[in-house]
Amino acid sequence: MKKSILGTLAIAVCSVFLLSACTPAPVPSAAPSEDELVLAAKGEITNIATSGDTTSITVDGTDTKSDASYKILVAHLSTETPLIENGNVSAYTDGALSRGDEVEIYLSPLTPVTASEPPQATPVKVVVTEREDDNAQAGAAETPDVKKEFDGTITEITPDNEYYLVYVKDDEDSEPLDDLIAVVSNDTIISSEKTESSGYKPEDLKVGQKVTVTTDGRMTFSIPPQASAQTVVIHDTEDK
Repeated sequence: MKKSILGTLAIAVCSVFLLSACTPAPVPSAAPSEDELVLAAKGEITNIATSGDTTSITVDGTDTKSDASYKILVAHLSTETPLIENGNVSAYTDGALSRGDEVEIYLSPLTPVTASEPPQATPVKVVVTEREDDNAQAGAAETPDVKKEFDGTITEITPDNEYYLVYVKDDEDSEPLDDLIAVVSNDTIISSEKTESSGYKPEDLKVGQKVTVTTDGRMTFSIPPQASAQTVVIHDTEDK
C-alpha cells in the first residue's frame, strides 16, 4: 500500500512539471497598428536643428485646424524615422525636410512626451502633406519674408558643432523674452559698421560687442527665442 501511494505521488509531480513545460510563453506585444497611432502634431516646420545623428524639427500647428494632441511639438528624427510623402515611404535623411514644409507627426500611445514647453517626442512616423516650395509657387506674387532686426549686446557665445549660439541681450534690464539667441554660421554675413568689408567670421564675434542681427522673422518659441542670423553688423569693432 505504501509503495502504491509513493508511486501515485511521483506520477502527480511529473504531471505538474510536464504541464508547466507545455505552457506557452507569453506573446510579446505587437507594434501599434496604423489605427492605434496618435496624431500628435500637424502644421508647419518652423525650425530645424541638427545635433549629431538627431534632427529636431519644431512643428507649429497654431494656425492649423486639426485634432492633433499638441499645437506645437519638437520632434526628434533619425535615420530610423519613416518619412512618408505621396504614399512613398523612405527613411529620414538629413535635408529631407525644410522650413515651411507642412507635416503630420504620429506617435504610439506609449511614446514618452516631455513636460517641457514646447513638448518633445520621438515620432513613429512623419507624413509630409505639403512642401514649402509648393506654397512659394502658389504665392509667387506675394512679397518675400520680411526681415527682422535685433539690436543688443553679445553676452555669451557657445560653439555648437558648425554653428555658434550667440546670446544678444536687448538691454541691461531686458527680460529673456526680449533677447535673442542668434544661430551664426559660415553662411551668416558678418560686417562692421566702420567698414564696408564683410570678411568677418563667426570667430570674430566677442562678448561685449554691440550688434544688429537680421533674421528672416522665423524663430523658435523658446525663451529667449532662437533664430538663424542672416546678417550681423558689429557696431564697436576696430577696422580689420
